[in-house]
Amino acid sequence: MQLKKIEILQFKSYSEASFDFDAPVCAFVGDNGVGKTNILEAIYYLCMTKGYFQGLDTHLVKKNCAFFALTGYFHSQTNEEVEKITCAYQQGAKKTFKHNGKAYNTLSEHIGKFPVVVISPYDVELLESSEMRRKFLDATLAQSDPQYLLSVMRYKKVLEERNTLLKQFAQQNYFDGETLQIYSEQLAQYGMDIYQKRSAFIDFFVPLFDKAYQKVSAKNETVRLCLESDMQEGDLSDLLAEHLLRDRQRTYTSVGAHRDDLGFYMQDLPIKKMGSQGQQKSFLIALKLAQAAFLKHHTHKSPILLLDDVFDKLDSKRVGNLLHLVTTPNMMKQVFITHTGAADLKDLVPKHNLQTIVL
Repeated sequence: MQLKKIEILQFKSYSEASFDFDAPVCAFVGDNGVGKTNILEAIYYLCMTKGYFQGLDTHLVKKNCAFFALTGYFHSQTNEEVEKITCAYQQGAKKTFKHNGKAYNTLSEHIGKFPVVVISPYDVELLESSEMRRKFLDATLAQSDPQYLLSVMRYKKVLEERNTLLKQFAQQNYFDGETLQIYSEQLAQYGMDIYQKRSAFIDFFVPLFDKAYQKVSAKNETVRLCLESDMQEGDLSDLLAEHLLRDRQRTYTSVGAHRDDLGFYMQDLPIKKMGSQGQQKSFLIALKLAQAAFLKHHTHKSPILLLDDVFDKLDSKRVGNLLHLVTTPNMMKQVFITHTGAADLKDLVPKHNLQTIVL
């Protein structure tokens, strides 16, 4: 899919704006603070039903306004059929998403129709936070497997209910093992499904990551990406039973899919501690390029790539390698870039493939 046009109303810094796109690489150029990243946020929102840089919808509404609306016109890669996506959010009301004028029953139905990948300075949070790494896992798998997203949603609901029950036991000084077991069985069912799909994902993903890292870094460095999970030790049903006393003491569920993590290593030490700044950046870029390759393979669609502020955070050689990789044939069909100046891009991207929008 390729985004041909976006219309923005009362979103972030924009009162009203419209942009048409006619080249594989589109650069939004302007000084800091003019709203370049906000356009990328709008594109991501149209694809994923939520923001990437800002998670709360209320923070995406333009100041002193009550709602925002976005419209995107996507063209298929195989024909000229237009798919129109509209979304609207009003404070205090349920947000709506429509595909060619028809509202979705649930927002999860939209995820994966328009795959998207973001490379941003905010990606450094992946080195710091296990929660962010799980979100990366979930965002990747959700775009390629609708059933995975349903399992995660159900798991989170049962987890919340189980934790609430554990807190009630402590507060009211009683224990109902039969009711707790019902929640434990449901949690184990969804949790094991999530774990199995995450394990299969890692088996497929790691070779893509290794290949991408070697291309980005152009060095013979030993890096490793792996899944770290409680369920590598056994079935979740058994683990929940084994840790029941600890869960009652702590009043929350201490084992399960909500504790899964991705391990980022260099020479068998965490890359956060071992890697240089350049090596860490190469690792994160390779992670996102592998994400794009994974989505393309499993959705049979070229994901839209959003590159935010890469020129300010990466050296020119690394940016050149990145742009060369993502603009080669059969890689990305559409790339959006934010940049403070157009000169560098003209040297890195063929003129006929580049569209510059000055803000």
